[in-house]
Amino acid sequence: MKKTITLKFLFVGFSILISTNSIANSYTDSSKEESIIKLNGSISFGYWMSMSKKESSSETKYTQTPNWYLSGQPTISVMNVDFPFSGTYSNQEFEYSQPFNQYGISPTYKWATFHIGYRNLKFSDFTMAGVTFLGGGIELNPGKLRMALFYGRFAKGISEDSAVAAQQNITIIPTYERWGYGAKIGYGSVKNHIDIVATKLFDDTSSIQNENVNITPSSNVTVGISSKFSFWKMINGSIDAGISLITKDIRLDSLPFPELNKYSNIVPINASSIINPAFKAGIGFTNKLFDISVQTDYIGPNYESLGIYFIQNDVFRTTIRPKIKLFKRKLNISGSYGLQTDNVADQKLATTTRIVQSGNINLSLIKGLVIQGNYSNYGTDQSSGKIQLNDSIRVSQINQSMGGSIIYSKMGEKIFTNISATFNKQSLNDLNVVTSKFSESDINTMSMMVGISHAPSKISLGLGLIYNDITISTGNNKGIGPSVSFSTNLFSGKVSFNSNASYQSRIVNSVSDGNILTISSNLSISALEKHRIGIRTQYSRNNSSSQSIFLLTQNRIGLTYGYAF
Repeated sequence: MKKTITLKFLFVGFSILISTNSIANSYTDSSKEESIIKLNGSISFGYWMSMSKKESSSETKYTQTPNWYLSGQPTISVMNVDFPFSGTYSNQEFEYSQPFNQYGISPTYKWATFHIGYRNLKFSDFTMAGVTFLGGGIELNPGKLRMALFYGRFAKGISEDSAVAAQQNITIIPTYERWGYGAKIGYGSVKNHIDIVATKLFDDTSSIQNENVNITPSSNVTVGISSKFSFWKMINGSIDAGISLITKDIRLDSLPFPELNKYSNIVPINASSIINPAFKAGIGFTNKLFDISVQTDYIGPNYESLGIYFIQNDVFRTTIRPKIKLFKRKLNISGSYGLQTDNVADQKLATTTRIVQSGNINLSLIKGLVIQGNYSNYGTDQSSGKIQLNDSIRVSQINQSMGGSIIYSKMGEKIFTNISATFNKQSLNDLNVVTSKFSESDINTMSMMVGISHAPSKISLGLGLIYNDITISTGNNKGIGPSVSFSTNLFSGKVSFNSNASYQSRIVNSVSDGNILTISSNLSISALEKHRIGIRTQYSRNNSSSQSIFLLTQNRIGLTYGYAF
């Protein structure tokens, strides 16, 4: 553990040293007329109070919940080197032992970027893809050379403490302290490049006292390649591939194979170790009249990287997307066809196949009038794998969606008018006679909107009507109601106000089920230079039994203040 902490501080210190050296070297290039140090950014404060009233046949309960936050995004510029900072402090997680707070900076100078604090980086889709860590990193892009390094802590050790959990009425899930490092090296530009990536993330088994058998310390090594290419201004493509070796429990004994033990310093290999590949590749062609692209994805049945929050594994799919552009792009017709299967290693009891088809048309031959239509069909079917499937448990479904919209807008000398109507229908057709009576559904939604803006007075009005009809196994649910909106700007935009209101009457299985009313407003004032004050209010009343077992009334009022410097 001491070695890990020492490496961390050496890495962060090296980042700061290079950053300082770059600043010093840039001094000779700085203009004497410019300030050596500049400060700009913004700071904001917000406070809001939520008040609710729940009424039932037996009691009436009132609650009040105050919340606040303080946020800042300052940027310090020292001799043309930017040091952007960001931080947020709030009481929104007041149920825990401390509020949420994270801080980090990513100063940039010419082709060098330094990351210090809480940061997240993306090297490729299958290796390091945006997981937040506390530590340091460097990105160097001199010319066409592409290099990056990172090191840091990805998770803080949390021990399971039943006494604290009972006292604070929370559930504490034990977490091992996780560290990681990685590198990327490549060559090329944003549109044409190839990168090679390697990462390692590992848990510290001594960081916590853990009695939960379901929480195990892991170690993971990934190696990947990522590339983009384009040529002849008509063809472009991308390739992203990776291989991951993850050991789910590094406490287990090593396997009795001497040839594997020599890799134990990279990652321990035992009965919980899994190695899987993943890749995706696509290529597209485009010209004035026609576009087409093809993409193929393969992700192993147990592919996992600790540098990715979530990834759908055990999938193989191919998708084709054509598009036709006619009459100088006034008529566009596009679509897609895809085939997806799982059980890529033939290990499951059944194989699920999905066929995805969609189409879209967009027509704008008349000035101000746009007509759009779309259709999609998603079919899911299962076939026998290791065992013969019984028809009563076989999944066979068709999801269909179709919709369209008509939008007309007219810009006059003083008045702008916008009228729109939309319709959408979604249905699930279950071909399994045993499960169809529980799973089939039909959803229809329609809306009409009219908006009018008067330029001289800077007043905008909006009227709408929304209708929905939902049928599922438990019955039919309908809702209909109007909406209205109002907005204006005063004093050359220094004061702005907008308000919205909506009302929905509900009918469940042909019986009235009450209504829901929501009203909100927002006032923004920036009368003083660099200062902005905002006041927000929201009121809602719900007496629909299908939405709440209470007669629920909620009020929320908030105050925000912002200062830009």
